[in-house]
Amino acid sequence: MVKLHHFASRSIIALILNQPDIQEHFDELRRIRYFGHGVRVAELSVDVAIDNGITQRELLSTAYAGLLHDLGKADLPRWLIQKRGALSEAERSKMRQHVRNGAERLKGFDIDLTRKVILAHHEYKTNDPYPRKNGDARIEGDRRKEDPRVAPLAQIVAVSDIYDSLAHRRVYKEAMPPLEVMRMLYREFSGDQKYVEQVVRRLTSPSVS
Repeated sequence: MVKLHHFASRSIIALILNQPDIQEHFDELRRIRYFGHGVRVAELSVDVAIDNGITQRELLSTAYAGLLHDLGKADLPRWLIQKRGALSEAERSKMRQHVRNGAERLKGFDIDLTRKVILAHHEYKTNDPYPRKNGDARIEGDRRKEDPRVAPLAQIVAVSDIYDSLAHRRVYKEAMPPLEVMRMLYREFSGDQKYVEQVVRRLTSPSVS
């Protein structure tokens, strides 16, 4: 596949990865074998965010959220996060806890927007969005209403997460062929389809790298 990384995204991620105050979080992601996934999601998220002309602070929040979006899985049983095949309803319920776990681990984090994006990044998946769904009565007072920056950034991280999970081998699944990845990406992402189109354009255009 075409490499997706701008020089800018690689530079931003490299700077964050060298910060001593969050190494413990990266160590946790390495322990559960989610570190590489986080780096790839962050790089693609930053690329898409740059394409959408967001502010420097929002760009930084997007990078942190991409890197740390699965941090809460460190609090789940290893067998669960590495299980192959379908999860039972009880297992899915347990898995849904990881977004809140991750936000809890990042309490006191310098950039609060990062926590909000991590909380919301599974809300734009067609099947089983969580922790909140469109039409949920609680949505009237939720973080997307309170902070208009959250929805676009959470969608960028969500589409990047879905793409990477489909396109790369994970501990619980094999990689999908590129054409199948693109088909599934349109189907599984429920947010603004412009973000899917931006990712697909990166996959199909050699000039975008």
